[in-house]
Amino acid sequence: NLVHSLLACAAHLTGEDPLTVWYGSLPFAKLLVVSGAWYAGWSLFLNPVAAWATALFVLGSRGPVTFMLYPNQLAPWFLLPVLIGFVVRAVADGPRRPQILGIAATSLAIGSTHGMYAIFATMALGPAVAIRAAMQWMSAPADRRGLAVCVVALAAGLPFPAVTFMARRAVAAPPPAAAAPAAEPAATDEPDADRPTPR
Repeated sequence: NLVHSLLACAAHLTGEDPLTVWYGSLPFAKLLVVSGAWYAGWSLFLNPVAAWATALFVLGSRGPVTFMLYPNQLAPWFLLPVLIGFVVRAVADGPRRPQILGIAATSLAIGSTHGMYAIFATMALGPAVAIRAAMQWMSAPADRRGLAVCVVALAAGLPFPAVTFMARRAVAAPPPAAAAPAAEPAATDEPDADRPTPR
């Protein structure tokens, strides 16, 4: 997990207790959440007032939360709004290299933070980008590759939940059955043919 790895590295480099690092990083997590909301609001409306209103709403909603450093909080409240912003701008303005790289990098970050949200993001944003790419494919053949690349970039985080699913299946699978021992001959009351019968 990306978040836990970063916290472990910070604790190791600073020599602090991991719990101290966790609490010390909480204000920065909230700043990331507010900045992600601001970027999503600006990308949707291209209006700083709407961007600040979005950020203030999220600040009032998530500000009192004391566990924002959990992966299931940072993925939907910080990384997913950033990804939405990149996708909206790529669809509205036409995909450019910085936007495509931003989509791929954010999708990778979501997948390595909380793989389930990489699936949610692809399910929510993928069809809209794919439809827009199909429309552009039919109307502007010269520019038809850009949004198709965006669809691929959007799915960049999917290998993480796929690997997690396969690893869990491998762990949960029962061990192979050991070879059964050879069966011993059943005991009978008949005398052995190889030994003479006493008279």
